[in-house]
Amino acid sequence: MKRKTCLIFLVGVLTLLLIASAIITHAVAAETYPEKDILWIIPLRAGGGYDTYSRRIAPVMSKYLPNKVNVVAKNITGAGGITGVSTVFKSKPDGYTIGLAAYPGMAVANMTMDIGFDPDKLTPLAQIAVSEQALFVSSKSKIKSYDDLKKMKGVRLGTTSRGASMYSFSLVASKTMAFDAELVTGYGGTSAIIPAIMRGDVDGAVLNLTQLKKYIESGDLRPVFTFTSKRHELTPDVPCVAELGVPEATAVQDYKMLFAPPGLPKDRTDILKKSLVDSFNDKGLLEWSQKSSMPLELKMDAEMKAEIDKMTRVYGQYKDLLK
Repeated sequence: MKRKTCLIFLVGVLTLLLIASAIITHAVAAETYPEKDILWIIPLRAGGGYDTYSRRIAPVMSKYLPNKVNVVAKNITGAGGITGVSTVFKSKPDGYTIGLAAYPGMAVANMTMDIGFDPDKLTPLAQIAVSEQALFVSSKSKIKSYDDLKKMKGVRLGTTSRGASMYSFSLVASKTMAFDAELVTGYGGTSAIIPAIMRGDVDGAVLNLTQLKKYIESGDLRPVFTFTSKRHELTPDVPCVAELGVPEATAVQDYKMLFAPPGLPKDRTDILKKSLVDSFNDKGLLEWSQKSSMPLELKMDAEMKAEIDKMTRVYGQYKDLLK
């Protein structure tokens, strides 16, 4: 009996030692993270908006991380951004790989095809920026208001091919704003659509608002309304979709979301989030944003989830048309 009691006692002590060892190991890991460079994956081409934001924010983030390790931005492109996000998804959840995803494009891809992974399982870090869109027409167009647009039949919207973000924007814009549109596809991008609008090949297009600042200022193009929740500072005289009574049309924007692989431990997630919060209060980064007309918009946790849920709900209504 005495021997059995001693054995139980020893097992108990060993168990406590193992638990204590695990706690200490975990605490040490949290204290020392990060110890090496962190890879920031950019899923789209060099020189674009995702590339610019990433390469500007990553070094600032390094300043506010423990041990001031480098955050190294790298383009891993393919399949409209899916390849880069897939790489993040498949990486070890140790806090040394993070990456951007383009929404609503990622949500649309996930609901219309088999992309080989579930982006909903990624560890969300933050929304870092939103590229506001507007419906543009030529300054010579007879479309001067939302009412003009609704009265027209077969409004020809220039866009990229089916499957691209601009196509999704155009389709969802016409459906949510309830105007009769014909999507004219095949354009290579914004640079090809702008002259097409000016020539009258198409009636208009859904395009990035700040990117077209010079065309607004020159008077070559006119935004009819913006897909925003309030009037944009660049176009204070142009109505937004919220005041036109269609708040769900604010889903027609390009959301830049930062994620880590599924299963990233909370302590490391918190460290990455804190460095992002500090970065977005960095004076140099704020000055760059102002001077370059590259707005920053940090959202985390419930706010970030709400945006993703909104896009999934709105675009989900039209998933059969988006296939």
